[in-house]
Order: sequence, then C-alpha cells, then structure tokens
Amino acid sequence: MPENIVSRFPPSELIILPLEGTDSGSLARSALAGGLLKEGANKDVLVVGGPGGLSREPESLDLVQHLLRAWDRPAVIDADALEVLTSDFF
Repeated sequence: MPENIVSRFPPSELIILPLEGTDSGSLARSALAGGLLKEGANKDVLVVGGPGGLSREPESLDLVQHLLRAWDRPAVIDADALEVLTSDFF
C-alpha cells in the first residue's frame, strides 16, 4: 500500500509493506523495484491496493499489469485494475 497511509493500519492486524506512492496517493510503478514481487514471492496471497481503491492512474495500472504478468498464483483485483485486462494483455 502507498506508504503515506500505512499508519492507518495497526501492524498487529495486517502484514503490510509500505511502497512508494504517486503524488495523488496511488501506488507508483517503482513499487515493483521497491520489493513488491520479492516480498510477495513467499506468500500465497498478495493484495495490492490503495486508500480508495487502486485508481485508474496510468502509472498504477502499469504496475498492476507488470505484477499480474509476473504473479503465477491466483489474484484478486479491484474494479480499477480490470482496466489492464484488455485483449493486449492476453
């Protein structure tokens, strides 16, 4: 989740990884380099989101597209992330 909202969630309740965000508060493309895939490698479930959903910001959608291409397990995505599931994606 974007690092600017991590403090809203008690660490005892969630396993979270603060990631770089965009100026508008969505996840930044650089989150991939920031360890998102590395941290998720040993997890059965990876949930990626932001404070009001993922957003349709191009940078965040690009991150989702890269993540879905690299993720080899089931994924749950929000409605905003459906934007990347076009015929070009498959």
